[in-house]
Amino acid sequence: MVTPLREIEFVAGVALFGLIKLVLGVAVVALSALAFYAFDVTSLGLGLVPIAAVLLVAGWAVALFVMGLVLRFGNGAEAFAWGIFFVVMPLSGVFYPLSALPAFLRPVSVLLPTTHAFAAGRALVDGRGMDWGALGLATATTVLVSAAALAFLVWMLRLFRRRGYITRYT
Repeated sequence: MVTPLREIEFVAGVALFGLIKLVLGVAVVALSALAFYAFDVTSLGLGLVPIAAVLLVAGWAVALFVMGLVLRFGNGAEAFAWGIFFVVMPLSGVFYPLSALPAFLRPVSVLLPTTHAFAAGRALVDGRGMDWGALGLATATTVLVSAAALAFLVWMLRLFRRRGYITRYT
């Protein structure tokens, strides 16, 4: 935080490093699934790639938001990262259909990009083909959420430097 890096350069470096770790991790898991269980992750076709990309970027958006919270409020805010996923996953219809949610939570779930990505994935797995409408909505909302998370992180980095919070970590 005391280097001449600009905030956006720092965020880009963190994102690039995360992408490299992700590619290596997914490759190991995919090869292990093929070797140990004869499960080919490419059996669903190339339709899985855009769905996975949308979910990846949505996860990055959450990570950027949590990084901003940690910079602002300290390491205690890390617990918020786990809490976010425990709320987002059920609201996205990962485990059960959205019709099982209480009526007052359904509008919230429709706002989440992950809801539409999982709907497109479910259609693909069910053999109905790619639901391009759901994927397009997931992509558009993911872009909006990611831009907001990136702006929040850049704002928190500037605040972190300006207020001298770096002394908290030295």
